[in-house]
Amino acid sequence: MNPDNPDPLSIQIATNVSRISMEIDTAQKRKSIDMDEVQEEARVLLGTELHLMPLDKLQVELDTDLVKGLTSNERKLRLSRDGLNTLTETKGTNPIIRLLLTQADLFAILLWVAAIVSFAMYGVTISQGHGEVHNLWLGIALAFVNVFSGLLTFFQESKSNSIMKGFKSLIPQECLVFEDGIIKTVATDTLIVGDIVKIKVGQKCPADLRLLSQNQLKIDLSSFNGESEPAARKIENTETNILRSANIIYFTSNIMQGDGIGIVIFTGDNTVIGQQAKNVTSTKQPPTPIQIEVQRFVKYISILAISLGIIFFGLGIALKIPPIDAFVFGVGIIVANVPEGLSLTITVALALAAKRLSQQKVLVKELKSVETLGSISVICSDKTGTITMNQMTASHTFCNNKVVKHQIQHAMGSFLFGTELPLEFIKVLSLNSKCDMDQTDQETNNLKVRLMGDASEQGIMRFMNSWLTQNQESIKNDKYPILTYRDQYPKKYEIPFSSVYKFQLSIHETEDKKALITLKGAPERIMDICDKVFIDGQVVDFTDDHKNTTLEAYNEIASFGERVLGCAYSIEELQTEEYTLDADDVKNMKFVFVGLVSLVDPPKENVTRSVSECYEASIGITMITGDHHLTATAIAKEVGILNDSIDYYTDANVLLRIKTSNELSEAQAQEQNLDDEDMQAKTCIKKKAEKNPRLISEKEIKYLPQMQKEFIPSSPAKGAVMTGNVLEVLTNVQIKYMLSQYQQIVFARTTPEQKLTITQCYQSLGRIVAVSGDGLNDAPALKAADIGVAMASGSEVAREAGNIILMNDSFATIVDGIKEGRLIFENLKKAMSYTITSAVPQITPFLLFVIFGFPNAMSSILILLIDVVTDVWPAFALGYEKPESDIMKRPPRNKEKDRLLDGHLVFFAYGQIGCLQALALLATFMLTVRREIFKYYPCAKYSGNIFVSLSHDDFPSVTLTKLLTDAQSSCAFNGTYPKNVTDQAGLAKFIFEVGQTASFVSVVVMQFVDAIISRTRINSMFTQGIISNPMLLLGLLFQIIICCFFTYVPFCHTAFGTKAVDGLAWTYCLPFAVLMFIYDECRKFLLRKYGKQSKFYKIMHW
Repeated sequence: MNPDNPDPLSIQIATNVSRISMEIDTAQKRKSIDMDEVQEEARVLLGTELHLMPLDKLQVELDTDLVKGLTSNERKLRLSRDGLNTLTETKGTNPIIRLLLTQADLFAILLWVAAIVSFAMYGVTISQGHGEVHNLWLGIALAFVNVFSGLLTFFQESKSNSIMKGFKSLIPQECLVFEDGIIKTVATDTLIVGDIVKIKVGQKCPADLRLLSQNQLKIDLSSFNGESEPAARKIENTETNILRSANIIYFTSNIMQGDGIGIVIFTGDNTVIGQQAKNVTSTKQPPTPIQIEVQRFVKYISILAISLGIIFFGLGIALKIPPIDAFVFGVGIIVANVPEGLSLTITVALALAAKRLSQQKVLVKELKSVETLGSISVICSDKTGTITMNQMTASHTFCNNKVVKHQIQHAMGSFLFGTELPLEFIKVLSLNSKCDMDQTDQETNNLKVRLMGDASEQGIMRFMNSWLTQNQESIKNDKYPILTYRDQYPKKYEIPFSSVYKFQLSIHETEDKKALITLKGAPERIMDICDKVFIDGQVVDFTDDHKNTTLEAYNEIASFGERVLGCAYSIEELQTEEYTLDADDVKNMKFVFVGLVSLVDPPKENVTRSVSECYEASIGITMITGDHHLTATAIAKEVGILNDSIDYYTDANVLLRIKTSNELSEAQAQEQNLDDEDMQAKTCIKKKAEKNPRLISEKEIKYLPQMQKEFIPSSPAKGAVMTGNVLEVLTNVQIKYMLSQYQQIVFARTTPEQKLTITQCYQSLGRIVAVSGDGLNDAPALKAADIGVAMASGSEVAREAGNIILMNDSFATIVDGIKEGRLIFENLKKAMSYTITSAVPQITPFLLFVIFGFPNAMSSILILLIDVVTDVWPAFALGYEKPESDIMKRPPRNKEKDRLLDGHLVFFAYGQIGCLQALALLATFMLTVRREIFKYYPCAKYSGNIFVSLSHDDFPSVTLTKLLTDAQSSCAFNGTYPKNVTDQAGLAKFIFEVGQTASFVSVVVMQFVDAIISRTRINSMFTQGIISNPMLLLGLLFQIIICCFFTYVPFCHTAFGTKAVDGLAWTYCLPFAVLMFIYDECRKFLLRKYGKQSKFYKIMHW
């Protein structure tokens, strides 16, 4: 991986390796662990000790010679036994076969049969001399829908096929091996466990090796851990986690410096990279909530459509309808029931939501993630930079046994200091820093000058620059006094801050040629290293009394929600040679403790409001931070994550109590046999582990020994604060139990692997989890979460692992994203209600034909025109609909109960609005046919009975032709025949097609009004605003224009069997449209009046 421009495959490998490493750490820290909870890759590496064995034992274990290597015969035997050192490539299906398989599901097959029959019927009519071109267009439309859907699926599935090629490109072709004591060049794929291999700069490692000797060897591990700096390798190793062992060189890693000799311990699929290849190429992403809902909808609608089609085809045959006609009606019923444009509507709606989110500083990497945001039930959030501004400001100091508050004066660009500060304290804060000023910045306010460094360092630098400006006469007029001050104390050496040893050190040369060693870091760590303290100008022993006073001050300041740093110094003789100190050396030195400084990172704007919105929406918030629990608690209280009802799991007594109870519980479990009920429960848990994690977790908690539950009070508070050292001793089941007991939780001083564990435990409880993070170590938790929320300012690995990226790194933006996710589900539900409603008027004529012989008032091609052309524009526009007032006052969507398509929606769309539309269609068709008959034969003996034919006579060619013929014999023909009509049969067909076109128009008009009422589920349209969605108005206008195009353009008359209708045909359905609007407004009014607890609400709300 190029550290400056990492590719997605390398980032994915680094993320997976980091996750496996965390699992190994967690397993190794615990006394006992259920290996079923450990993933396979971690389980394999957890069981090896090849990186820890003494070399003589390793030689015996691998049956080799560490100097001469294996013999040629032994290499051949092992190669035939163990196989080649290659990555197994799963045989892919031929692309043509994969494309054909997209057409192999039942629904696609049925549509293909329907298309073929349509083509055949067109051919038959051609041979009879009256080719019905609408059958041709119906076949083309059905084929297009199938092919388009299949291509989408094909290209989506093809994305993962090139992954294995990416892995194979990492493997070197040849390597150097000791065979029979002689070094030889061999093909990499012939390497076997026990081979002795020589590696050198410029090569790639040919297998997983344990180092035997090395000369300044460094390797590139960026593909394994994301770190850009080359990693030095050593022969000695005490690290138990093989993924962090300094004596292991991993397959495919680049040798950046030096050379060495190693022994092969893993080859091919058993190497770390081999396991990742298997994981990446075989793992399928679980479907998102919206994908599950769409699949469920398609399944139910398909079953309904196919069942109805088959039933009515059978009824048609039973009623002696010609088989071809019966089949056409069956196809018509299927086409009418399936909203062919819905998948396109969903894609467009998700794209629109992603666009809106981008305007709110949320970058969505995959469209399917948008709706998942709306399903979130728990947010696991960082503190620094997400909830807070990540712009630290110095607030308190503790020097000379006094805690002092310092005020910031923003307008003046300076601080108002509460007391004098010791010069030694000033030196430590001014010199021990990796922060610098951007001297090209023209900002005159010192508090706003652009700084380069982390947030804490910037806060201290502003603080010190202000102090020096006010107190150092010789430099106070300089533009950057602190830079001048630093020049007086040249830096000789430094140890940067690390989260492992939690301090940073710098050595400076003083004017009298002494070494001023400054130390800054976590107060408890700094105090451990100090044996003296600076008080009132004197250096005295750092007694227990002084330490207790300092700890009290530390706790007091930390309770304000501020980050506290300890400061110390030492004066020694200046070395002439270069300094080579490391962190372990510093622990053995002695320093003078000089004081504490605190920094406050204030909450970002609108975070408090967003937290309140989350709780109102029943979304839990869990803060996970590496900061001190007092700091985290204070910030959590300030923004409302915690209230005053808190249980604390932070002190040594809690830790001891949990450890003791867990040990006693384990001892009891070993002494006693489990009773039948326990055995049944555990058997059930094992059997169903892959089916319903929530039920499994509930059973695990239920059968958790009471002793292991006692760490939580019988009446727990609303919130809890727990530190990482306490979390570490809990089992996964205890963590789940704890998470299920509290609504508000803060985890402090946690590790990245604990963040991953918390995420997975929440998910096993059935929660939809969002996790925020910005570092490499956050990547596994981001990847595991339902929604990984990465920060734009974070690492490349974190951004690649996340599903969405916050461009402004703000918690409030996450909540805006949740609101948008909920809105997309709402709007999809509205679009679905709108889309499926038209199925009722479309299917009604088919049903009436089979039952009563009613004319087919809607042809299959007209149904497709509605589903695929006219209906999609308002459906798209519903994606622009604004949220209703209660969108963030409802609990998160329950993925097991709250469905995109449920009984309430079906009852509303089919049983209420759809029925009104069906009545409008029937009335329009009959009135139009009647008027057309009288238009040509005013004295025709017309009655409603002509629309009923129990013998199922063809309406235009039999019933209507006979009526017109009879009318011709009794009265004169009024007017002239329409174009291309020469006889009564032709006129009957023409009148029938005019009636069908009027029916088509009536559905479009009713859907016009349906789109308007579908905009809200509970609010009045007048509250929502008639013109508040201009895109819908545009969509409705486009719908009418398209309807007119199909109705009045001559080409469409030939292609689709439509005919021009007069203005009156548009008005027959208007009374039904007005009734539909009034009915729905009354329904919504009663919903608001009676409320969610009423029986009316439960029945009539969708």
